[in-house]
Amino acid sequence: MHGNITHFVFTAIMLLAAASFTAAMTKRIRIPYSIALVFVGLILGFLNLVPDELHLREELVFVLFLPPLLFEATLHIQFHTLRKRAKIISMLAVFGVILSTFVVAWLITLITHLDFATALLFGAVISATDPISVLAIFKQLGVSRNLSILVDGESLFNDGTAVVIYNIVRAIVIGHVAFSLQFAIVEFVKVAVGGIILGFALGIIFSKIFELVDDHLIEITITTILVFGGFALAEFWHVSGVITVVVSGLVIGNYGVKKGMSSTTQVAVHSFWEYIAFAVNSVIFILVGREVVDILGNPDRLQLNLFIVVAAFVIVLFARALAVFPIAAIANALRERIASREQVVLFWGGLRGSLPMALVLGLPSDLPERDTILVITFGVVFISLVLQGMTIKPLLRRFGLAFTKSEEQIRYDHLLGEFISAQSAITQLEYLFEKQHMPLSIFEEKIERWRNKVEVLSLEIDNLIGENPELTAKQRARINLTIMHAQRAALSRATIDEILSPEVAEELQSEINAEILDLNEKER
Repeated sequence: MHGNITHFVFTAIMLLAAASFTAAMTKRIRIPYSIALVFVGLILGFLNLVPDELHLREELVFVLFLPPLLFEATLHIQFHTLRKRAKIISMLAVFGVILSTFVVAWLITLITHLDFATALLFGAVISATDPISVLAIFKQLGVSRNLSILVDGESLFNDGTAVVIYNIVRAIVIGHVAFSLQFAIVEFVKVAVGGIILGFALGIIFSKIFELVDDHLIEITITTILVFGGFALAEFWHVSGVITVVVSGLVIGNYGVKKGMSSTTQVAVHSFWEYIAFAVNSVIFILVGREVVDILGNPDRLQLNLFIVVAAFVIVLFARALAVFPIAAIANALRERIASREQVVLFWGGLRGSLPMALVLGLPSDLPERDTILVITFGVVFISLVLQGMTIKPLLRRFGLAFTKSEEQIRYDHLLGEFISAQSAITQLEYLFEKQHMPLSIFEEKIERWRNKVEVLSLEIDNLIGENPELTAKQRARINLTIMHAQRAALSRATIDEILSPEVAEELQSEINAEILDLNEKER
């Protein structure tokens, strides 16, 4: 028992260390973080460094990984921004997924020996999008908030739709129920609407609980109970756990956080779930790479040749195109105003990720065509993550959707870099002189040169900012944020040193946190 726990802890530490190293490296190289993690998983798998018992199992993804990812994503989505894209998001997340499922199923039967019902199961499995790496690139390049909401919102809700369809088709394929259109429609409405109602109810109830508590540790714990308990309750009542978590997260993020949490708690809650999402995503994508190695290393699972897998990927893209472009045209007719270039990004940014893999791994082991569906799914997911993930950034730049710095901003950054460098030189000279490592004559000669440079650079920066009001506003916001973080840190130090009581420090920090949240909200 003791050995098993030690082994588990060691494995978890190894995975987090690999993820941290990869995250640090991706800041220096031009490759999306999640894609880099897949390659790390491939390497760890080939070297047999990931234990055989650690697989990307259905229960692992659904019970442990998926709920916190969904909740963290919804905490940052505001109703007023989601409402602007509600029509297109709802159409893509419902009708788009249904259309994609049937198109994929029909075309897959033409290139494989799968019957239509089993092919429909694959269509449901592969229809959910997972644009984690795309959204990270959006943030990095400064893509518009409206486009980010469109991609993020569709992903959140089409996950729920895909899971509902998957469960219905799965029940039919494995023989629990006979197929009928009436059964499919009634079951879909029951599970989806039930998830919405339960999620909304839990969101309201827990929001009221937050109003009764004023302790960030307790409130973080309460959100954890909501996320995992809400998902489990939904599954127990046979409604959609995915939709339940998404809706409850939206209610908490838009109502519970603002009405029932202090500014200090808001910062703590967001920071906690942001870390959880980072850790979970890291482990998921490493295990994706690990599972691909497992597939490649099993000859019995490689009965399908590369052509079938590539053809399946092309079919999935084709189905995605049929879902996105006609629906976007309908949305534009309803005055949604989705530009052609945004439609292309929405189409190409619909990556497949961990959810399809979790769904396919949840198929019964005695299903005759399980290995066939598994190999195709893993192949499509791997190609999607690498090909689409690696090319989305050039696509955004090609369409002019990436934020491009103005000449003034570039000039400011250059001057600021020189200014910081010169200030550092002065600091080092003063240190060397104080320690008597430098003669006075050399010190005076050097210090005068660098002080003159700092003065000139300071004047140039002031002139540049004075001539550009937009640049002035950005720098003022940046400086204000830096000052507020410094104030908060000083209050924490004063509490540790017993200069201030914890109550006074927390009160003052709450005021600062409120200003930080307001500033961050404006930046979004």
